[in-house]
Amino acid sequence: MAVISAAFESGLALSTYILFSCYLEMQNADTCKLMNNKLAPSVAHGLGTYRWLEEDVTTDLLGIGRNPRTGFIEGSVADATRILHQFQMNHNIIQRSFTSEEALQYHLTLDSNDFSCSINVQEIGQRTE
Repeated sequence: MAVISAAFESGLALSTYILFSCYLEMQNADTCKLMNNKLAPSVAHGLGTYRWLEEDVTTDLLGIGRNPRTGFIEGSVADATRILHQFQMNHNIIQRSFTSEEALQYHLTLDSNDFSCSINVQEIGQRTE
C-alpha cells in the first residue's frame, strides 16, 4: 500500500490525494493480478484530520466520513473528482498580507542513486536549533 500525505491539508489537496491514491491502488491491483499475488485489503490513515480544520480554501466541503460497513474513515473518489472539477476559492480565509515576521527561504536538494528530490522551503517562527 502506498501512503500519500502532506503537511498542509485542505479539501483541495485531499481531493488530489484521494484520486492519486485510487490510481496507485488500481495499479497495485493490476500488478498483483499479473504476478498472481493475492491483493491485501488497503487501509489508509489520516483522512480524519481534515475535520480538524476550522477553515478551508474550498467553498465546498469534501465528504469524508466513516463507512458503516467497514468502520473506516473514507473519502469518496466521485466527491473528490467533483471538487477538483468545480473548485472555487474561499476568498474569505485567504490572508493577503503578512507583516509580523520575515520568512526564511532556502532550497534543499537530495540526490541518491536513482532518486532526486528538490524542495523550496519557506520557514517562519522561532528556530529551535
